[in-house]
Amino acid sequence: ITITRSGGFAAAVNLTATNLPANVTASFNPAAAAGNTSTLTFTAAAGAAPGTYTVTVNGAGTGAANQSTTLT
Repeated sequence: ITITRSGGFAAAVNLTATNLPANVTASFNPAAAAGNTSTLTFTAAAGAAPGTYTVTVNGAGTGAANQSTTLT
């Protein structure tokens, strides 16, 4: 994930993923990104159905409006 900062914002951005399909988890490394990138990994457990899904990635940082984007 690439984080685009503006207005001098330099605080960590806490990343989460929502709207995940059943039996799929998402993890970020780092989950609280102080830099401009974080690696997003999806893990599918047994029983996860194949298909195309839309997942929302959310970023939240102290002193800035929360932002989100969708991945398909």
